Amino acid sequence: MQNQIQNQLQQIVQMQQRMFQVQQQMQRQMDQNFANVHTTQRASEFNSIARLQNSAAKHQGSTLTALHDTFTNLVIPGFPQTCAALAALDEAQIDAILTALGLDLLGTLAERRSLLEFFIGVPDT
Repeated sequence: MQNQIQNQLQQIVQMQQRMFQVQQQMQRQMDQNFANVHTTQRASEFNSIARLQNSAAKHQGSTLTALHDTFTNLVIPGFPQTCAALAALDEAQIDAILTALGLDLLGTLAERRSLLEFFIGVPDT
């Protein structure tokens, strides 16, 4: 009888330990999710300001403010420095920037280029 009680107590202790491990894992996941949301929010805030700055681009030589990757909040690699450089981007470069901004790669190359120009705030010329 005492062995049976000890076995049950041991099972209860093991269940408590497992529940504690699951709770810790859930806390780590929540912390990571919070960090991801915070990073995305900061990138969004920065990109909003960059779009406003880019809306002042008046000619091909106008300097562009680089947008940040939505997932890392780092400057997007290969982001064009001028409107002329933006116009010269090839398909792979356009797709890489759209992907970094969390946008879908739908439509023709011309449609994706137009989406990129719109999203970064460059006015229609």
